[in-house]
Amino acid sequence: MHYFSILHNLVNPITIYPLQKPFVLVTYVNTTNSSDTTSYKECGEVIDWDGISRSNMCFNSDNSNDSGAWINSTIRLNANKKLGFLRIAQSACPNDWILRQYLM
Repeated sequence: MHYFSILHNLVNPITIYPLQKPFVLVTYVNTTNSSDTTSYKECGEVIDWDGISRSNMCFNSDNSNDSGAWINSTIRLNANKKLGFLRIAQSACPNDWILRQYLM
């Protein structure tokens, strides 16, 4: 069984993951009001090696409650990088987890 660090993004709010050539995934936290914890959004952007943004999105809409609060998550690359990555996040329900695959 693999254990995921739920504190990973709290300590490292910007993380870079290598995807299939020539792309990288950058995950980061964005906010409109640093005093309001419900305004924090976890986002990701796929960038090519020339620095051109190919795709960006905020992940918080995965939350079934969609309170807007930043839900810490873990990104795991697929063994076959052509198949993208898996995002694992805790749901608004205490014992539920959201697993979603993202393809490029």
